[in-house]
Amino acid sequence: MFILPVQKRSKTRVFNEGVTAGTAKVSSGKSGAELKALGERNGWADQELTAHEVGQLSADHYLWFSTFFPDRLEHAAQLASNQRRNKEEMKKVDAQQFWTRYWGTGTQASPEEAKRVLSELERFTARYPQFLTDKNENSCVLEHLKDNDLPVTYQNLVHAFEACVLSGRVVVSPARIGAGTEEEVTGDVLTQHRNVRVLMSAQSRPDDVSADDFYRSHKELHPTEIPPIIAARNAKAQATAKYFQAAANATSESGFTRVVDYPQESHGPAYSEVEKASFRNLLKNLSANEYQERLQDPEFVAAVNRLGGK
Repeated sequence: MFILPVQKRSKTRVFNEGVTAGTAKVSSGKSGAELKALGERNGWADQELTAHEVGQLSADHYLWFSTFFPDRLEHAAQLASNQRRNKEEMKKVDAQQFWTRYWGTGTQASPEEAKRVLSELERFTARYPQFLTDKNENSCVLEHLKDNDLPVTYQNLVHAFEACVLSGRVVVSPARIGAGTEEEVTGDVLTQHRNVRVLMSAQSRPDDVSADDFYRSHKELHPTEIPPIIAARNAKAQATAKYFQAAANATSESGFTRVVDYPQESHGPAYSEVEKASFRNLLKNLSANEYQERLQDPEFVAAVNRLGGK
């Protein structure tokens, strides 16, 4: 049933000088007299309005109408409401005609209409791979649309599928989406399935997502082992950092001379002549204060003792 438009009033009406009598001050802070003067300055007149025209009114102009001619605003709102309801009724009528023309009749749809319906069905099945298209029971999704006078759109198919899952009428495959090991479930097994919410949801790998985007968004697919070449590079960097840290710890400065005291490798019970000469040069370059500080190191004292004197 369609909603008939409300009866039209006259397009314009002469502004009544007496309409402001007794008008209380409105919430905007403007009195009726102020609004009357504002309307006269701007040449505002009573006229029929559409919802679009109401949306284009300034705040003062809207207030002027709501104060002196509120029925015009109500009339515009009623027209908009009727148009929305008529549009919804038209969709229902078109859907009814579609199902009457094609459901169970064997009538061939036009190429344009067939292409549109096929596009919506393919979009749905791509996002819901758990839906088994080869099962006769799954015609319940289309039956839901027919029974509710709904056109074949992706969103309507989603709502119909969810309703069929909750009622256990549809057949789905948990194994296809990793929601279980079962190849097929339906009825109470479906409605009581531990992953029923997953089984009635769109999957995260739609066809319009590239493989690279899918891989980047799923960290669980990324390898956790470090490649050998990267491990070798990291080990080399760590060894280099350790070397420079040891050098920094063994460095002492005296005036403009920097002495780096690297640990001597042991060649036996006593120092070789080369080692003794190297250690004596180190001692000569130490100031008295530095020498006293180094004597606090037991290893340094032991080295001096092994050299045979201070």
